[in-house]
Amino acid sequence: MTASLDYRNRTAMIRILPNGGTVYTQSPTSKTIPTRSECTGWSRSISRRNTDFLLSVDAEHLTGTGYALSLTIRDCPPTPQAWHATRRKFVERLRRSGMIRLHWLTEWQRRGCPHLHAAVWLSDCTDPREIIRHWRQSAKGLHAGPFSQDAKLITGVVGWFEYLAKHAARSVSNYQRSPENIPSEWGGKTGRMWGHLGDWPTSEQKQIEAPARVESQYRRLMVRYQMGKARRQLDRERFLYFRRYLSKAPQETSRAAALPRLWIPEEDQWALLRSAFDSHA
Repeated sequence: MTASLDYRNRTAMIRILPNGGTVYTQSPTSKTIPTRSECTGWSRSISRRNTDFLLSVDAEHLTGTGYALSLTIRDCPPTPQAWHATRRKFVERLRRSGMIRLHWLTEWQRRGCPHLHAAVWLSDCTDPREIIRHWRQSAKGLHAGPFSQDAKLITGVVGWFEYLAKHAARSVSNYQRSPENIPSEWGGKTGRMWGHLGDWPTSEQKQIEAPARVESQYRRLMVRYQMGKARRQLDRERFLYFRRYLSKAPQETSRAAALPRLWIPEEDQWALLRSAFDSHA
């Protein structure tokens, strides 16, 4: 009972960014910040930093022509250094082709081989097959087959959100980020899992403190928003995920409670927040 009262008396921190936001109720207990060590794959903190960066991107100011990329190889590089060298060669070829900006991340296939997801903007429109040719040249020796690569045009804000939803919003529980699929010969070391280069227009986050009742209503509205979007997109798996989340009991404990990162346009976030405040006015 005491924990429940304590929860209701606390305020939540709501963060709003161009592509989505978070809700966080600070734990009363202090947390120790771990020392950064050599990267051994995806972790919750790495995934969170990648997502927070993508949430902050101002899609309306993304200049140039964008392409969403999924790039694979047949043969696994013998070391993480060899994989990163392949990626660096690819980046240099893109720079010579007029690259404005790049976001990339490494994930795993079930057979224990890395592959690359990326979003790249070039100063001039180009044939996607030319980008694939750059990758195949960079990954020469690793057998990057011509029919195993994918490069698609990112068309404005809608295309950017499609990229986020498909390639950037996965949690560490997804099999493509599972440590079990890291190549065994890499000895558990992976190096950096994601990064961004070039000119990225970003927006500062807006932070609002809200009473626990408003925060709880806002949380439910955001989850219902996602359920509605998943239903329209016929995405049954995502719909069931958020329905299970909604059915859970409120986080009335002393530990921190955070809402999953959600991809919602900024104007819709403000509308949901106003509705949450109005319902408890």
